Amino acid sequence: MHKIFYTKALTGTLGLIMMTAPLATFAATDTIVKNANAGAGTSFCTNIDTAGAKLIAGIDTRTGTIDSKKATRIAKLSEARQKRDESLTTKRAERDTALDAHYTALMKKADTDAKKTAVTTFKSTADAAIKTRRDAIDAAINTYRTGIDALISSKFGTLDTDRATLKDSANAALAKAKSSCVAGTDSKTVYTTFKTDIKTARDTYKASRTQTKISADIKALGTTRKASVDAAIAKFKDDMTAARTALKAALSTK
Repeated sequence: MHKIFYTKALTGTLGLIMMTAPLATFAATDTIVKNANAGAGTSFCTNIDTAGAKLIAGIDTRTGTIDSKKATRIAKLSEARQKRDESLTTKRAERDTALDAHYTALMKKADTDAKKTAVTTFKSTADAAIKTRRDAIDAAINTYRTGIDALISSKFGTLDTDRATLKDSANAALAKAKSSCVAGTDSKTVYTTFKTDIKTARDTYKASRTQTKISADIKALGTTRKASVDAAIAKFKDDMTAARTALKAALSTK
């Protein structure tokens, strides 16, 4: 029962984190050439200011949208963690209340000083085992969350840099195209070169974006966390089995 609760309470984080994946799809890169095409062909040099404005505006708009979604999803992750912590605290409090009632019932059944001592020893052993388990689980949760936060920070930091680089590259391509237009280069030639430069910028961004995927790292953190939780629960079960065996033997004496 405890294992199921801890597993459900923790693995849900992965789902929320994976929601950040769509943020890596910077759709502005797919819109760049489309906007650039607004001034394609013989009229490209004539319309370059309009095409350039649309291009940069598209990048800025989608950047703002992505930043907004990022903030919303991080807030949801924080909220989900808080709810799980509150739920875990409630479950533990309920368990403690039930244990206190159990200890009281055991003490009432103890009809000798030796048996009362055995119950007291059992309580101390059980309380220590519970604390050890909880501390280990809390540590596993904290390590997992710290790792997740580091991955998110790194991913978003890289994406922010990549988006800035993409915009800089687009501006550089525009400046280069405008310079060529002023120099009297054929508009179609300028457009062809500009389109190639924009495609290179987009491909560079996509390649970098692919390298920032964190799903495998998240799974690795989850695996480590699960192993720690499982080990804590297994140790708790062993400790409690030994404690119950000792108590049973003590209470069965005449």
